[in-house]
Amino acid sequence: MLRNVHPAAVIGVMLNFGMAWMLFAALASFDLSLLRPEDQETMTAIIEAVYAIRPVYYGLLVLQVIGLALIVLRVRFGLGLAAVAAFFMLPGSLVYIIGCALTYHRVVYD
Repeated sequence: MLRNVHPAAVIGVMLNFGMAWMLFAALASFDLSLLRPEDQETMTAIIEAVYAIRPVYYGLLVLQVIGLALIVLRVRFGLGLAAVAAFFMLPGSLVYIIGCALTYHRVVYD
């Protein structure tokens, strides 16, 4: 079953997890005191906005993994779920969606 998963899909998921970790780790370690006072308010708003969408981003990562699992289990809905989750994470998930398409091809036609 796992032999059907194309390596590009796995690499794409790992890239997305890595980008999420780097983004949130960078924001957690950001020092606002280094900015000019007029820029601190703007940057604080940006950081708060990114932290507000963090649960959505993590949810999309989980949907990508579930979509890939459904593709391997021969459920057509899996490719659509993977595509929707990848669309909202563009451009970082291009490798993932290509890998999912190749996995779907392997599962259906091999």
